Amino acid sequence: MLGRPAIDPRADFFRLGGDSLSAMRMMLRVRARFGVGLEASALYARPTIDGLAAAIRARRPSEATALVLLEDGPADAAPLFLVHAAGGGVDMYRELAFRLGGRRRVYALRAPGLSAEAARPAAPTVEALVAPYRALIEQVCPGARLLLGGWSLGGVLAFELARQLARAGRDVPLVALIDSRPPGVAPPLDEGTLVAGFAADLGLDGPTLFADLAATEPSGRLGLVLSRARSSALLPEDVPDEQIQRLYAVYAAHVRAASAYEGARFPGALLLLRATATLADPGEAARRWGALAEAVEVRDVEADHAGVLRAPAVAAVARAIEARLHDTGLNPSPSAPGPGPGVEHS
Repeated sequence: MLGRPAIDPRADFFRLGGDSLSAMRMMLRVRARFGVGLEASALYARPTIDGLAAAIRARRPSEATALVLLEDGPADAAPLFLVHAAGGGVDMYRELAFRLGGRRRVYALRAPGLSAEAARPAAPTVEALVAPYRALIEQVCPGARLLLGGWSLGGVLAFELARQLARAGRDVPLVALIDSRPPGVAPPLDEGTLVAGFAADLGLDGPTLFADLAATEPSGRLGLVLSRARSSALLPEDVPDEQIQRLYAVYAAHVRAASAYEGARFPGALLLLRATATLADPGEAARRWGALAEAVEVRDVEADHAGVLRAPAVAAVARAIEARLHDTGLNPSPSAPGPGPGVEHS
């Protein structure tokens, strides 16, 4: 009788197809089987069977991991930091990081509020959201040049982070805005809009869902989304509502912060990567971002908003970033890569 193929205990959970929701599900199974309460951040810290086994043997809660090393590279090359979008996770950056890794370290900044031990998100501003990320970057990359980027709302956070770092005297020669809406153009927000946006973030779509949401009492809308997501296999059946509600609280806090953000001038250039399938006014985003920076380089990517970081479009995003780095003379030297100090590797 043939058994299941063996899995390398050093294989990366996320490279095997894992994501934030399956990591959450894995931790539920660990709790049920071993009685150890680990957070999904345990897999972001050490995403292998060996690493998870060590965490179980230690029998202590995992620490929330906000800074995750996605790909390693030479220590003397300017590192790239990719900031989470509204949902707070960083799984969408793995393919892009794989294509950019080797030549430089690629980090991701994950919202700490995704972990149960973190405080429930209140009503932060964009400026307050990125302040802890600036402190992490200063700890890991003191004094050196660094690169920033983000998809969707992550681009807005990256922009504000670049502003704060530049004000502190840091050199930020790349700020990549991956289909990011500029400040001042957010639609009016109400609970229905937030729940519908969260549904789209989970992968739900379609006029039927939105019509049903409009016909549902506000108190029942999130429950409707969770039910549809589970029936569509977008959410595991055994993930408790409490954990999904935490994801929604993080999403809503980030979207509200972005909608109130007005921005201020950044003393540098921006790289704007626009998804062509979602362009209403091709020049509007460039004009608005241009008013906040010294210059904006615009590259169009044939994709919709959700698909811009998926194959095949992600290859064009990686090429545009590499071309920008080449133009600014940021080619890394061929020294051997090594782990960064005080950072968890994913």
